[in-house]
Amino acid sequence: MRFVVGREIYKARVGGVGNTFSASPWAHGGKVFCLSEERDTFVLNPGDRYDEIAKNSLGEMALATPAVTRDGVFVRTATSLYRIR
Repeated sequence: MRFVVGREIYKARVGGVGNTFSASPWAHGGKVFCLSEERDTFVLNPGDRYDEIAKNSLGEMALATPAVTRDGVFVRTATSLYRIR
């Protein structure tokens, strides 16, 4: 088995200092999404530099990784389940 070692392109803290993440990031439509425990979803452009293009708030704690389906994304928060299409 052969492994290729890559190089670090950049290092950044998503959303800046003070955000904690339990959910795994996911990709859809050419964007990367990161859901913080503090209820915010950060939308990033992939590439060779940090490019945060949006921040959306759900209004309550979220710990679970969203489920992506053909019909949308299911997001579970502390008290609700959202389907986003």
